[in-house]
Amino acid sequence: MNALCAIEFEAGDDAKSYEACAEAVEYGRSHFGSATAVDLGNFAEAARSVFRFDEAERLLMEASKSGLSWYGNPWLELADLYMRAGRFAEALSALREVPRHRAARPAHVRDSDRNEARRSLAAFLLLMGRPDEALRITDKATVLPDRRAHNSRDPEQDRSIVALLDRRARLMLAEMTVERATTAPFYSRWWAYGKAAWLRLQAWMSARQAARFLDDEARLVGTFAIGTARSAVMPPWLLNELIGALGPGVVRAAVDSMALEDEREGASAYYDAVRAEVALAQREYGEAVEHAERALGGLQPGDALLRERVRAVLGKALSDPRQATALYEEVLATDPGLFRRLGWALPVEVRSSDAAIDRALASAVMRSPRFERSQNGLIVQVDGAEICLFGRTGAAWGCGEVELEEDETTRSYEQRIVDAFHTEIFSPRIDLSRIDINSLDGSNRVTRNPLDMLQ
Repeated sequence: MNALCAIEFEAGDDAKSYEACAEAVEYGRSHFGSATAVDLGNFAEAARSVFRFDEAERLLMEASKSGLSWYGNPWLELADLYMRAGRFAEALSALREVPRHRAARPAHVRDSDRNEARRSLAAFLLLMGRPDEALRITDKATVLPDRRAHNSRDPEQDRSIVALLDRRARLMLAEMTVERATTAPFYSRWWAYGKAAWLRLQAWMSARQAARFLDDEARLVGTFAIGTARSAVMPPWLLNELIGALGPGVVRAAVDSMALEDEREGASAYYDAVRAEVALAQREYGEAVEHAERALGGLQPGDALLRERVRAVLGKALSDPRQATALYEEVLATDPGLFRRLGWALPVEVRSSDAAIDRALASAVMRSPRFERSQNGLIVQVDGAEICLFGRTGAAWGCGEVELEEDETTRSYEQRIVDAFHTEIFSPRIDLSRIDINSLDGSNRVTRNPLDMLQ
């Protein structure tokens, strides 16, 4: 029954796969008291393919308590599911369990999905606004692909996802490099622009890698069928990165081709989400608005990050700046790091006192790539060496304020305030200061005993 579940999934009949997986799980429960972790994991994947996210979460939680599985890691799948939903604290908790689960396996299968775990960890660090640490993970994942004898996934699609994560991490780091130089002298700012240009060149090279991995038409077209066997483990919130990597024309053709084949209920919203951003890239603003509104009407809460990306695209395409600002505020509430990942600026109106430091801070904020001047934007209030962001209705989105250190220069103090402001506004509300990235990656664990085979 489990084999039939997998066969139907690979054959592209997601409804039949869901039914077969359900039968396999039910058989295990009725005959053996519980289903195996593999059966539950396969059923969860089938549930995701038909957009039943709550059911997938329940199945994966059950799988995490169903004993050790040689292949598949329910905690890894839970982390991906939580990231899609913007549930970052729960995603972090799940990622903490991934290396523990792997370490309990027999030696010969411990590393079977290490690279897959790195891919999820890199995605999480990117969402947390830590592109420099994400790059350390993608560098490893690029040169150490997983051994894939235990599953039927296309390894080239997995590698294309790593390349897209690497590209976005470099672009995001370029944005942050410029942000961190806003209070510096003009020659230091030009140095930052040069460093950012080099990072963008490296990002272009990563995009070329992704294009090489997706150079097969069937593989490229199938990538847009989110949740199916053809799309592998592509996160929906990352899918639109292909627009920048391959070009909007290529992506439009691939999406139109796949949409004609996909008959799943609810799938059209994902194609509308991609088409909206394609239309925005091609400056077809009316079309972008139409597709974005349809996508927002069809996407579920389980894909919150994709919803917020579509909402931002809708705001960018609208001609009314007040409507755009209202949409951007909704994005800030769920995925504040999106503006950095997209390289977009928030429209703001800066207000400050006449104090010298306040004027300097106001100028630094407007030099940041994260903000552009607008009379209908959000409010940046600079008052008493404190920078705060407010909505048009008075909602507070955060403040940047630090203590002056002994013997600290004025320029250094100003930069720390601006940095704190950027961090407060454009990072998710989760504390990563005490996280050991090596513990999440499993690098600091002894998971292989060279004498295991002799015991």
